[in-house]
Amino acid sequence: MRRMVMLAVAGLMSLPSLAAAQQTGTYKARLEPEAKNIGVCMRLDTALRREHTLTVTAKDALVVGAGGVKAKMKPAGANVYQNGTVQIGGDQFVIVADLSRKPGTLVVTDSRMGCRWSGELTQ
Repeated sequence: MRRMVMLAVAGLMSLPSLAAAQQTGTYKARLEPEAKNIGVCMRLDTALRREHTLTVTAKDALVVGAGGVKAKMKPAGANVYQNGTVQIGGDQFVIVADLSRKPGTLVVTDSRMGCRWSGELTQ
């Protein structure tokens, strides 16, 4: 029992350091389509090739694109954020922002058609 309490206290003590390690701030990315995107993906280029803004807080992140993209994202790892799915046009997409690598990346993927757009995140 004592060991469980000590582990719980150690876990709680690490929470502030995890929040402090998050890279809060505002980032920009201009997405480009993957070369292997099929022709049907091109209908979404107008919405996805525009600049996207990622705003990261201590709790979550929000990505907003000029083409109508708006998705609230939850932590999926250290400095990695992901949404469940977001509706773009008539399709469902997963958005992942990865600030754990340099440069950070923003990736939008539709697993049904294989469409994918990505870009570097800059502050």
